[in-house]
Amino acid sequence: NKLCRLCLSVIKSEEGAISLVNSVQIETTYCRDSLSYNAILAKLGIREEPLLPQVVCSNCSTILINSYLFQRLTEFTNKKWNIILKGLDDTLT
Repeated sequence: NKLCRLCLSVIKSEEGAISLVNSVQIETTYCRDSLSYNAILAKLGIREEPLLPQVVCSNCSTILINSYLFQRLTEFTNKKWNIILKGLDDTLT
C-alpha cells in the first residue's frame, strides 16, 4: 500500500498510484503542455521532496491537473485583457 502525496489516503491498488514522474499531455484552447506531475506541483508552488510519497491517487491527479489548468487559464485571460485594455488606452490617447 502507498500513501497519496497530497491527500494522505492509502492507495490500495498499484494501478491507482500515479507516479509523480509520469507525464501528462494537456491540450486546451489556452494551454498545450506535456509535463510531469512533479513539474505541475512545482508550478503550483509545491517543491519536490524525495522523502515524501512519490505518488498521487487518481482523485488528486485530476485535482492537480485542474488546478494547473485554472492557473494557466487565469494567465491566458489576463494577457487577453491586457491587450484589450492597451487597445482601449491607445484609442483614447
